[in-house]
Amino acid sequence: MLGFWAKPDETVLALRDDWVYSGDLGRVDGDGYLHLTGRTKELYKSGGELVMPVEIEALVDAHPAVSQAYGVGVPDDTWGEIGWLYVTAEAEADQQAVIAEIETLRRDNLAKFKVPKRVIFADAATLPIAPTGKVQKFRLVERALAEMNDVT
Repeated sequence: MLGFWAKPDETVLALRDDWVYSGDLGRVDGDGYLHLTGRTKELYKSGGELVMPVEIEALVDAHPAVSQAYGVGVPDDTWGEIGWLYVTAEAEADQQAVIAEIETLRRDNLAKFKVPKRVIFADAATLPIAPTGKVQKFRLVERALAEMNDVT
């Protein structure tokens, strides 16, 4: 790779010492296969602790009433960042019951600093989608900040 088209600053950050720093996180298994586990841009620090949203998403996605889950870090004056979890539920799901079950699931399976402070149910059609079909988490952060500003 020679660099990013018309993005010299990003190229400098990505290309160092003949290596491409993609921002991907992963692990190599015993057979030498690389398993991607997340992106450095999606990590956030809450109370000085590093949180990987993909871990929370996998836990909540396993719930039968949850269709999709997306965790993001939102700036916070006290904690640095706090976790917000956007969830889309299956059509027949009772949202209040799902919230209670998710709360129990998260509290029983996650360290306290990883438990998102807010769970927001969202219609899948309202999620910000990139042309590649992936949810744009930076737009979810923007949405969270807008919601916070509307409340204050």
